[in-house]
Amino acid sequence: MSKSRQVKRASAGSRPRARSLSATPTSDELEQHLESWSAEQLSQLLLLRPDLSFPSPPCDLAELAFRAQHRSSIGSALEQTTLAENRLVQLLVLGRRNPTDAELEADLPEGLRLDDVLPVLAGLERLALVWRSGARTFFADALVEANPHAGNLGPPLRQCITHERHDYFAKAVQRVRTDAGDAARSVPRAQKRTKQGLIDELTDLLSSPAVVQAALAAAPVAAVEMARKLASGKPVLAGVNPSYLYASSTRQQDHVVWLHDRGLLLSHNYSAVQPREVTIALRGGRPIADLALEPPHLAVQPAPASQVVDADAARQGTAAVDAVAELCTWLAAEPMAGLKDGGLGARALSAVTKRLGRTSEEAACLVECAHAAGLLQWEARERGKGRESKTEYFAVASQQARSWLAMETAERWRHLAGSWLRTALAPGAAGRKLGDDSKALPAMEGPCWPNMADQRRAVLETVLGLGDETGASGASLAPLVHWRRPLLFMREPGVVLATELTLAEASVLGVISHGRLSSFGEALIDGSERLASTLFAAASPPLTTEFTVQADHTVVAIGTLARSLETELALVADIESRGAACTYRITERSLRRALDHGRDVDEVLAFLDRHASRGVPQALRYLVLDVGRRYGNLRVGGAGSFVRCDDAALLADAVSHKRTKKLGLTLVVPTVAVCRLGPDQLLDGLRDAGFLPAAFDARSSSAPAGADVIELRAGHRDPNAGDSSEVGLLEPFAGDLRYNLLDVFPSGEDGAETVASAIGRALKDGSLPPGAVPRGAATGSSAQHTMPDGTSMPFYGFWEGDMSRDELDRMVRNAMANGHVLLVAETWLLEGFGPEDMIPLMPLAIQAGRLHGIDLDNGEPMSVPIPDLGMVFDVGPSSEIEALSEVLDLEGLSSIGPDDALELVSLLLAPRPQRSTR
Repeated sequence: MSKSRQVKRASAGSRPRARSLSATPTSDELEQHLESWSAEQLSQLLLLRPDLSFPSPPCDLAELAFRAQHRSSIGSALEQTTLAENRLVQLLVLGRRNPTDAELEADLPEGLRLDDVLPVLAGLERLALVWRSGARTFFADALVEANPHAGNLGPPLRQCITHERHDYFAKAVQRVRTDAGDAARSVPRAQKRTKQGLIDELTDLLSSPAVVQAALAAAPVAAVEMARKLASGKPVLAGVNPSYLYASSTRQQDHVVWLHDRGLLLSHNYSAVQPREVTIALRGGRPIADLALEPPHLAVQPAPASQVVDADAARQGTAAVDAVAELCTWLAAEPMAGLKDGGLGARALSAVTKRLGRTSEEAACLVECAHAAGLLQWEARERGKGRESKTEYFAVASQQARSWLAMETAERWRHLAGSWLRTALAPGAAGRKLGDDSKALPAMEGPCWPNMADQRRAVLETVLGLGDETGASGASLAPLVHWRRPLLFMREPGVVLATELTLAEASVLGVISHGRLSSFGEALIDGSERLASTLFAAASPPLTTEFTVQADHTVVAIGTLARSLETELALVADIESRGAACTYRITERSLRRALDHGRDVDEVLAFLDRHASRGVPQALRYLVLDVGRRYGNLRVGGAGSFVRCDDAALLADAVSHKRTKKLGLTLVVPTVAVCRLGPDQLLDGLRDAGFLPAAFDARSSSAPAGADVIELRAGHRDPNAGDSSEVGLLEPFAGDLRYNLLDVFPSGEDGAETVASAIGRALKDGSLPPGAVPRGAATGSSAQHTMPDGTSMPFYGFWEGDMSRDELDRMVRNAMANGHVLLVAETWLLEGFGPEDMIPLMPLAIQAGRLHGIDLDNGEPMSVPIPDLGMVFDVGPSSEIEALSEVLDLEGLSSIGPDDALELVSLLLAPRPQRSTR
């Protein structure tokens, strides 16, 4: 990797990529064990670890075993383990290699026997993380590599004191023996008082639980509390300068120095740490003090009946869909300006809150949900000219909103809730302060957390596991969620915040009601979105086709209106309030809007007569007829400039002259003509024809202030008007790096179980599974492009900084829709450019002048200003990237064959493909 690339990574604070793949495990043992599995067990393994089937199913059990023992796959599997399973894994990797049952039982926390952990071992065996044979427990070397901080243990004592002098060890040994008294007599003294002999003696002393406990009995209270706190949590003492540990004799009573003088706290890598031997001794001689076999207690109470939950959830979901529809229609007609730094700020969200009639938190959440569903987007607009020009961004309804608004309510809810379930955005965070000193987060520019989709699903699955009971509040549910998936919540936003956000968002969308999942919410997280749509429609109140028109020109609709009726009524009347009964008001303005959209007076009256249950009041009929009589008496057209002349004959000559026909002059009165061209172009055209026009000075006349183009609906973006062609709804990219079996192998209504079952049977029978690629088969690529250093690589699109912004937008949208990887080079990197300088990016969106995505080098969110982009390649699906190992500069790949390297890179960095619509 180039020096500039390394500097960038270091400055970004990103976690380094694991650079060593030399400990590639052999898979013979696991392969032999898998041969004894049934087809059902193999299918279950593929369902639990779907990445084993990506980018194509394994050809045989040998390949399956190899994939299952790779570090990246093991890391994904560990995220699915419970707290008890994870702690047992840590105990295994800290203990003897492939322990016998007796050795494993000896390492268990006090009071536990092997029979107590056999169910936990069975869960790990179902994931193929361990396998048992001949009274032994086996696991791959990569399991050790995937747990570098197992047990929250610090480094061994020998690694911490190599820089100390001989006299330190002599004094430390003497102090420990003096404080421990009789407990230290069982530990033999070193025969040779050399430095190495003293290190061995101190290690033996601090490895004895009795010695450490006796030594701490003579310690200051603060020292005892600190030692036990470090043993039960992180063994690193933050905020302590290592030089402080070597304090003068006047500070010997300090508890930190007291611990250091006895080897209980040592300097290591410019910090103070508790040695591993001391931590284990304080845990009673066992590396894991508690396996947490039982989940935390959750105070639950009976939930309402499922019919009540579904009915209330359907009302919540319908209200959310109606609010988003109102939002899309509003922003289509009146785009909303964003902040300079991006997003919709407090003022814009306040207007949205007032318009939708929801709380500020709910309104911000719905805006973000609509954005995540692809219904809202940012539109750039240039203002000014030359050096005075600047770009402003407006939130508008996207072209996809037209197709979404044409759907029935249940289908609209399915798309909205399904997009929310898969997005890496956090809608509930919009408008909230996530820290004491932080500002409220803007909408449509909120945080993007790669693990958010998985964390959201984990919270919902925990709620689902409660069954007919409920205890679903953020504070009380979080410990149970953490116990079920501890590793998943080690990254932002964390278990407490993720639980609170998920429950709030799910309640707004009608996925959860009364603390319990609705039936269609269960179907949604189970992956059966079509079933969820059907259940939502069944739980929703029946559609109504009638409303009441009152004498004050208000229209009251009780229940949910049919989609076609709701669309037509929204043209004729303005909505005033939503709820169980929606209120509309018919005004001159609303009637004019209906006439603007092509309706005539007879059609408006026929519509009202057809659906008004109590008839149309006479006063309203008069209003409709009066508006229809006056509509269109004045005609407004577009003009960029005008010509005024007191001599009507001269102006008529200028309009009809053969050399001015290209100007398109139109005579509106004998002394005034208008033109769509600008003033400068009109002046030049008249002068070329032989006339002598003068520029108009608005300061010396009562003429209009300007002649800009004026249209009846300037800037109008009504998704129901104009071109009737529909834009297909694309599933928004989820932003996480996990896989779903149906993403790779769409199977209609049969589900992932059918796909996994077919692969499992083929592996058991020894035949080639459906969709598997035989080893050595070449992967085709769409095209080839030569990089600046001569490297040839496939690509699906190419963009340079001086090319059209529209081309970049199209390429990013295509990459998002098809799960492609982008290789991005920033402008400042182009000098001395090479493939290793390109950043592998999984695109999420282009908004507010920035390209947002996930840096596949480290899995962190990344945002690059568009002007800083110098070059972008769309290299297509990772299964077709033959030169990716060279581009990403992965060390260790040279030690294995090219076919295995390609397969390994695909497993490491394969993007999530387009989710199939089922």
